[in-house]
Amino acid sequence: CGALTRFLLKRGRKRLLRVWNVEDLSLPLPGWLAERDRGFEEAMRENGLPFRPALHVPINLREELSEETFLFRRRLLAGFLLDQITGPNRVDALIAASDSVYFPLAAACRQLGLKPGEDIDLVGYDNNWRESVYRTWEPTVPLATVNKNNLHLGHELADLLMARAAGRPGAKRQHRRAAPAMVAVAG
Repeated sequence: CGALTRFLLKRGRKRLLRVWNVEDLSLPLPGWLAERDRGFEEAMRENGLPFRPALHVPINLREELSEETFLFRRRLLAGFLLDQITGPNRVDALIAASDSVYFPLAAACRQLGLKPGEDIDLVGYDNNWRESVYRTWEPTVPLATVNKNNLHLGHELADLLMARAAGRPGAKRQHRRAAPAMVAVAG
């Protein structure tokens, strides 16, 4: 999220808003969102910029991926965004929690009179925007996203399991990480 934040700042955006989908607003943020907050806040502090708290929107990502669900999410996000995109200090960029949230978020901006990529910048996360069924109803794509390198991690896991099954030394419990990479998509 720090890399996405720096990307938006280099594009001249200063009033960034994180839009986090949180299924249960009464629970603490999951660790992955807390880590994204940390990266965002660090990048904003590095640049001496104030930042707004993240916008927590109750979106259930386990719902079916249909046009009806897309329209519901667009309307829900438009309602949550309205106060953020009006007035002299309106946000000029949005960071979506995932690429699947990007599309209804971009559609919500359009519904509220802002053209994604021009009036407001939007970025996603997960680098799976190409496969999203929501592209059917929203033509824009994120300016950038993050590839978590899941394929690489899957290969590492498979190799480790094969080594463990074969009883090879060094195949005991391990903690491996693959660094995520920001991917510029459009713009």
